[in-house]
Amino acid sequence: MADRRPDRVVQQVELIERSVEIVEHRSPASWCPSCRRHVYAPLPPPVVRASLDGARDVGPAGPVRLRLPARRHLRLLPTTPRPFAHTYPGVNGYIERHKEAQGKAAERSRLERERNALMAKQQDKARLAEQLRTLMEGRARLLESLSELRDQRFTLRKAIVAQINAALSPAIRVSLVQYGNPRQYQRLLEDTLKGNRLQQRVVAGKIVNAFWPAELAEIVKHRDAQALVDKAELNPDQANKVISVLAGSRVLFDLETVELADQPKIELNDNGTFKETTELSTGQKCTTILPILLLDSENPLLIDQPEDNLDNRFVFESIVATIGAIKRRRQLIFVTHNPNIPVLGEADRVFVMDSDGTTARKLNAGSVDDCKDNIVTLLEGGADAFRRRGQRYAS
Repeated sequence: MADRRPDRVVQQVELIERSVEIVEHRSPASWCPSCRRHVYAPLPPPVVRASLDGARDVGPAGPVRLRLPARRHLRLLPTTPRPFAHTYPGVNGYIERHKEAQGKAAERSRLERERNALMAKQQDKARLAEQLRTLMEGRARLLESLSELRDQRFTLRKAIVAQINAALSPAIRVSLVQYGNPRQYQRLLEDTLKGNRLQQRVVAGKIVNAFWPAELAEIVKHRDAQALVDKAELNPDQANKVISVLAGSRVLFDLETVELADQPKIELNDNGTFKETTELSTGQKCTTILPILLLDSENPLLIDQPEDNLDNRFVFESIVATIGAIKRRRQLIFVTHNPNIPVLGEADRVFVMDSDGTTARKLNAGSVDDCKDNIVTLLEGGADAFRRRGQRYAS
């Protein structure tokens, strides 16, 4: 028997979309006793046809086939194609390196895209941060300016209070408390907390009494619920709900600008005891307010029937006396049934009005002398009534 020869091998290499595939067709070698030579099993027809001209490059995107001439003999065993399982000299390493390079290139491309996207977002973030910084600085300047304007307003009001006290003391005393009226502050909190299963009026009142609006805004920004528990005496559940509702809303900005009105206090000296207007009767309130209204001003003043809640002595001593002092500097308009005001106040112009219950009409107009008969008839009850009162008072 002749010696055993190695099989003849034909390998096909296909490059498909830049990837390499190697297919091996193995043709076992056999010794033919009749021919006295080694023969090889036949290869598949497509492989035989492709191998007639030797190795051929189909193109960059097509398969590259490495072929050897085929041998034919009828008695040979059939060929058995199978994937290439062992390394073709130099090719397998190239394939692995090629795949690794492709993977690295794809990963590098992905990372570059992510880097470019992150750099663009970083630039946007820096631009927005600069805009936010500019806006916050501008807001801080506006808030400072608002505070200064409110202080200036309070200073002007204090000067007016001093003038009123100088003119009306000791009968009337006026004082002014800066930021003493938190009504708008409390209403803002009540409207914001409404519908959150809180007693919004009670909770808002406790917060208003414990914190200035700007202080509350800082507490909410830092989510310091414990401060609400300690100073506003809220329970933990209420405090957490308040923080949750206020945090992240525009109410934080409103808290920095909400109006805390200056609170005036007007008191009347009632037999040596000063009483606030809330403790006074309607007549006493008029007695307190009218002298303030009649002080110097450039604005016209309209007063409707001041005698309704005032006695005639006060009308004569206070109103009539004040009219004579200021009517040259200020326009005063009175609607009245009291003759002391037009007559003793020496009205420059009198309009006598009448009504049928539906419409009004003018009966007369002119000076006090021009309207004397109408004044006696309408305001004094007529000449006879006026004369009889005089006689009665004289007896």
